[in-house]
Amino acid sequence: MVAGVLLLVSLLSTGTADREDSSMAKADSLHNLSVEMQANDQYELAKVYLTKEAWLRDELADTLGLVQSLSMLGWVLNITEQYDSALTTTEGAMTLALSKVSEDDTLVASLHNVLGHIYSSLNRYVPAIDQLKQSLEIRMKALGSDHPKVADARYNLGYAELRFGNYERALSEFPKAAQIYLTSDTLKAAICFRNLAILQSGLGHIELMDYAAQRSIELAGTYTGENSPDLGQIYGLLGVTYSSLGFKEKALEYRMKAFAIARANQDESPGFLAVSYFELASSYLDLGEIGKADTLAQSALEWFIKTHGEDNPRICDYYILLGQIRLIEDEIEEGLKLITTGVMKWRQLPPGAYPEMLASNLDKLATAYRKVGEYEQAVVYYDEALDAWEQSPPGSEIGRAITMDGLGMAYLESGNAEKGLGYFRSSIEQIELMPIVPPLTLAETYSHLSAAEHKLGYDSLALEHARISVEKFEQSRLQVGSEFHRTYTDRHRQIYEGYFNLLVEADSFERAFEVIERAKLKQLKESLTAGHLALGEEEFKEKIAASQQLALKEEFLSKQLQEEQLKDTSEQVPEKIEHLSELLAETKAEFFQVASEIKTDPDYAFTVTVDPVLFGSLRQDLPRGQKLLMAYPGEKELYLFLVSEEGYEARSVSVSRDSLANLVSECRWRCLERGIWLLRRNKLAGWSWDDDQDSAFYVDEVLPLKSALIALYDIIIKPLECSLADAEVVTFIPSAQLYYVPFGSLAYEQEGELNFLSEKIRQWNVLTSAELLKCIQRRSATPGNRPDTLLLVGNPSGANLPEAQIETEAIEAAYPGSRLLVGEKATENAVLEASGNTEVLHLATHCWLNNSYPWESYIQLAEDEVSDGRWTATEISGQEWRRMGLVTLSACETAVGTERPGLEWESMAKAFSLAMEGPPSIVATLWPVYDSSTKEFMVVFYDVLKKHNKAYALSEAQISLMESEKYAHPFFWAPFMLIGEWR
Repeated sequence: MVAGVLLLVSLLSTGTADREDSSMAKADSLHNLSVEMQANDQYELAKVYLTKEAWLRDELADTLGLVQSLSMLGWVLNITEQYDSALTTTEGAMTLALSKVSEDDTLVASLHNVLGHIYSSLNRYVPAIDQLKQSLEIRMKALGSDHPKVADARYNLGYAELRFGNYERALSEFPKAAQIYLTSDTLKAAICFRNLAILQSGLGHIELMDYAAQRSIELAGTYTGENSPDLGQIYGLLGVTYSSLGFKEKALEYRMKAFAIARANQDESPGFLAVSYFELASSYLDLGEIGKADTLAQSALEWFIKTHGEDNPRICDYYILLGQIRLIEDEIEEGLKLITTGVMKWRQLPPGAYPEMLASNLDKLATAYRKVGEYEQAVVYYDEALDAWEQSPPGSEIGRAITMDGLGMAYLESGNAEKGLGYFRSSIEQIELMPIVPPLTLAETYSHLSAAEHKLGYDSLALEHARISVEKFEQSRLQVGSEFHRTYTDRHRQIYEGYFNLLVEADSFERAFEVIERAKLKQLKESLTAGHLALGEEEFKEKIAASQQLALKEEFLSKQLQEEQLKDTSEQVPEKIEHLSELLAETKAEFFQVASEIKTDPDYAFTVTVDPVLFGSLRQDLPRGQKLLMAYPGEKELYLFLVSEEGYEARSVSVSRDSLANLVSECRWRCLERGIWLLRRNKLAGWSWDDDQDSAFYVDEVLPLKSALIALYDIIIKPLECSLADAEVVTFIPSAQLYYVPFGSLAYEQEGELNFLSEKIRQWNVLTSAELLKCIQRRSATPGNRPDTLLLVGNPSGANLPEAQIETEAIEAAYPGSRLLVGEKATENAVLEASGNTEVLHLATHCWLNNSYPWESYIQLAEDEVSDGRWTATEISGQEWRRMGLVTLSACETAVGTERPGLEWESMAKAFSLAMEGPPSIVATLWPVYDSSTKEFMVVFYDVLKKHNKAYALSEAQISLMESEKYAHPFFWAPFMLIGEWR
């Protein structure tokens, strides 16, 4: 390519007398050279050569050649943002063209295409679409509907419609273009499918988005090869698309593939490699893998410098990303240095250039200083950022408001709440003057305002503004992809906690209780939406799926509309706002119609709405003798609520969320991992809690476990011990890490003896939420009936649980009317066929509980030709069990959830409650259990169940093991719990 360029330059510099080529050849050479310059992104040179070519063709009276050169010059002027010149040049070319050819000539079609792009750049929707439609019509008439040039016209029209928010029309053009490209230009077909993926994601068609993305990758890979930069660019853009929707893992997958291709082409495309390093680092930062993010961000900076040098202002982003990572790693000095360097690089631009970017970067630097406690320096940079915002163009008001909020935080955190209060108020005033109010920014600022007011003793104002903060935050979540809701909420947890803490301090326990329940229901709903799953029976599956799709579409349209309305008036496209507003209104109306149909069944209402159980109605419906103990770990305190028919009590325990989580983890580790270690060394037989004074085993093994169990009892039970004394049934409603507490093993010492909760409270159960209790109360319970029909499923093929088969056979002996499915007979179809008329389903097989994707949790059954052996929570929810009242899962496997602890239990419990027509009950385990002890546990449980309720049977089975010489260690008996109906 370089040799060809040099040859053309030589040709142009040679005198006329010495040059063999004619003037026409010179014009052609200029044209070819301009094409080369465009291919190398050297548009200024391209303009020079096109201008010379146009002058030469005019001299030669080559009108059609002149039209073509002016058309290309108009295109380049548009790319370089010289829109007025581009429009004048191209309109002149059109006038000349029409003097030589008819209106239906393909040359005229090309000029219509260029004019369409220029009008699109000028945000003039009507003329842009009109020009592009004329281009398409001419080409179809002249060339036929399947010609590649027609595909180009359809693609350009679709892209313009997409840009102007007319998504349905765009959706009609891209597939037609792709279909033509499949026979002529595979790479363009791949790009069409990539755009289709982006479009489908916005319309909520996730399955179609995935299909289009995979098709794009397949075509590009086939055409260009697996290591082509073109394929890498497609991977990179798909990574951006999935990341913007909140699909972090999928975004990472595509960015890793883009990175691999960039590495393979690093010599030819070093700039692409720098960007790939940067985006991959950003993904790992989002996922919390800070070490990987650091290494990649450092490489991104090195490659950017290698490619573009130190003076390119875009290097600012690279320094700031690496600096932010270093701050997270507690490398404070280095992090601040890197962010400062980034800002200084931006300062090298001429004074007054891009003041909004300077202000934004100064804000980041100020925030970095604030977060490390250097408040004086933070205030200096915040003030400087405010000065830069004052010089910024219209549309920068939100940045100024954010900086004022940051300045307020600097004063609040440094002890000057009064001054902070002023900046928070100013920030809110600035935001509320905007034409479209950004709800997240407003939510955060109201939360900060509430904190300052609370600090100054203005408690009523603080409570009201905390409520507004939560309300605005809920609005902001509509702009976030559903997959991202979980981490989005976690990242802004302080908004909810600020409101909750103020409610507790104000003794408004009923509202605090409802805040917790609302959060649980929202989390359960989001886990369903994130997996794009449709639960339940056939009549609801289609409606739920439709509601999810419409919700995604509404989120996307709302975000697009807000972004357009936030622009300066001169940059807005009225037609785009009109299109988006109409489509959004139609989508909302359709969603409300579907949602109203779903909400007719209260068991499915959670899929479309969050309507927490009211505190008052909960108390009224509780039977005498039953008490609910809700435990919620706050950042610094554990909050306990005890609810009964008589009233309610509340307590707070001074233990932080992290400390409590560590104690639960220690308890679990002592029971499970250390228990297995001791079991393998034959150290659990004859387990004793007694202190024999001289035993190292007692000090190293017994005492730490005993201390952990007592500590948990002291934190969760003891503050309300007196009120629990007369309870006939205690129902625990845990939150967060408390889902993993083995409640029956919580211990206390009395007269030198260690006693357990299952001995003290003989009837206890667990509910995942108050909503599950309402579900139980809605259905007609028959507490006096004891089960007589059991379906026993044991050791399916592949489970490798030989003792499980013995367990089910032993239970079968006690219940002669039961049916047994073991080995290869324990398939999903066999279980489904046999479960319709049974009262108890006993599953002695693995139950894999998935905290990250809870609705994909599954029960392992035997694989056959029609089933993979994975009976998922989603599939379970679609069953119709009219008689079943109990499901026993005797071999549960679950990791202690970190991001959404307990959600796997909430989802599995919800799945079974949807399947059972009666009040749902589930016996499950908190960790993998020992086969032989489980067999004995279950035999006792079902024997007691013949005469007593489920909660009593569970406690009796636990006591039978804890009192045995062989299985006294909690590893054997503590993991069992009863979720749902206790009777």
